[in-house]
Amino acid sequence: MGGEHVTRANAFFTTQYGVSLTLDSVGTQQFADLTKQAYEQQTELAILLDGEVVCAPGVHEGAIYGGVAQITGNFDETQARNLASVLQNPLRTPVHIEEERSVSATLGLDSIKSGVYAGLGGLVLVLLFVLAYYQFAGFVAVLGLIVNIVLLFGIMCMFNFVLTLPGIAGIILTIGLAVDANVLIYERLRKR
Repeated sequence: MGGEHVTRANAFFTTQYGVSLTLDSVGTQQFADLTKQAYEQQTELAILLDGEVVCAPGVHEGAIYGGVAQITGNFDETQARNLASVLQNPLRTPVHIEEERSVSATLGLDSIKSGVYAGLGGLVLVLLFVLAYYQFAGFVAVLGLIVNIVLLFGIMCMFNFVLTLPGIAGIILTIGLAVDANVLIYERLRKR
């Protein structure tokens, strides 16, 4: 029986973790036949993903009709959620690694250095422009931006965050949004 007949699967918790699943009409009939056979032969049903057994529950109370079933056992929350995900999102085609590449640590370090330099260069240019165009209001905006950056890096240091390329891009975006907000506010003030 294929996983495409599972219409819904989700983890639940009553006295223990489990997974409930709902089947479509074709799956309901196939599942009833499978559970009847497994109950009569006292065997287990295997749930496979890419040819590997994810879970093998037994059928203890007879055939399951109606297209609704529950899988219980000695699951923790993560295992129950993973099993529900396997049932909810079956892969029709197995995953094969087509290509694998690796780069040296120095290349990654060069990319991070380039990102930091680009961010600092952009920050300096933006601060100079804001100061030149808005004078005193620009000075206030620059002070606010510096406080924002100090708080951001302080929180990052406090929680031992690692600086990665996406993180650098996020910091640059945060600075850009802060400047953009200040520019909008000052343009509104000028119009009044």
